[in-house]
Amino acid sequence: MLDPSPSFSAVAEGDRLRSHLEATLDNLSNDLPSYYHEQLLDDLCFLFRSPLFLYAMSPRLRRASEPEDTSTIGMLTPQSLNDEISHNPKSDMSIANLKMDVEWDGDSWTTRLLYGDSTLIEGRQSSKTRETGFVQSFHWFCDEARFLCCEFSAREHAAAVQLGTTIDTEPVDVEVSKTRAASKGNKKRRIVKLKIRYTRTPGERRKEKVRP
Repeated sequence: MLDPSPSFSAVAEGDRLRSHLEATLDNLSNDLPSYYHEQLLDDLCFLFRSPLFLYAMSPRLRRASEPEDTSTIGMLTPQSLNDEISHNPKSDMSIANLKMDVEWDGDSWTTRLLYGDSTLIEGRQSSKTRETGFVQSFHWFCDEARFLCCEFSAREHAAAVQLGTTIDTEPVDVEVSKTRAASKGNKKRRIVKLKIRYTRTPGERRKEKVRP
């Protein structure tokens, strides 16, 4: 059985969570590109409403908050997340402990989302001087948040399909320019159809040639 995951009491109060994250983001340098902010806020709010993401981050969340007793924390599922019956005050994590910073650590700029002193999401850009790489680390941070949002959205959908609570549909398209793969070159997916020709011989079927 999976270990129970912490949750945020503000999950049902989306405005509070978003407002806190927005205020935290606004406290960063004015040199950061503002056109990333809305997408970043959307992605972060989704992640902190995702039981699977909270489960993945639970060791870091617990280490930062050090609850007295985690044995009574109830299991969170997509169905029970908003169910008041499964709500347990001891499982709640304070959104006030969420913060963001951009720091120079000697050889790179790092943009981080932290819960207390535990890093949850990070974007890092190596640089020889402090004058370069500042904004790029924020780009990588936004890219990582977008990637995690797509990843956990797909996992939750797959889990819901398996449980029979939703039907399988086509995945949501993601702009290639906003994904991690875009930084490694514009790689295009290609579908290759194979034509296979068979020749019947007595007692067997033999494959002659495979051509793209």
